[in-house]
Amino acid sequence: MKRHVIASVIAVLAAAALVPNANAQDAWIELLRSDFQADKVAILTAAMQLTDEEAKVFWPIYREYGVELNAVHDRRIELIKAYAAKHKDLSDDAAGELLDEWFAIQQDLLKLKKKYYKRVQKALDTGIAARFIHVERQIELVIDLQIQSEMPLIRAAKAKP
Repeated sequence: MKRHVIASVIAVLAAAALVPNANAQDAWIELLRSDFQADKVAILTAAMQLTDEEAKVFWPIYREYGVELNAVHDRRIELIKAYAAKHKDLSDDAAGELLDEWFAIQQDLLKLKKKYYKRVQKALDTGIAARFIHVERQIELVIDLQIQSEMPLIRAAKAKP
């Protein structure tokens, strides 16, 4: 997997946390997201090994998946920003709220993968659909590991008197 994919994701998160102006943050994130998408498509192209006919069916479905995936990832970026802003003084209630949103995002990601697995399976076949989800998961795991390695742990709550 290209190291550039990981670097792009980390740069997106750094931009989200460090750029003070919200409009500048959004522009920077979109620029880096487009760079990341190009790398991801290259990885998928190599891994999927589609025939020309299969590619004509797969890529339009994948583009629709990408639009929906970006919406979920936008929520994830907002969650990371919220955590970055609060993590030093995170109350138990705030930690619970952040975790509830993380669970909701994970559920939505799973629903999205199931939806597009079924679409690719119906349009092409089970093997191609399974490979698509497998490659997506591999990319996701690498990104998640890198993101988590950069995030500070939630601090233990202060003892109550």
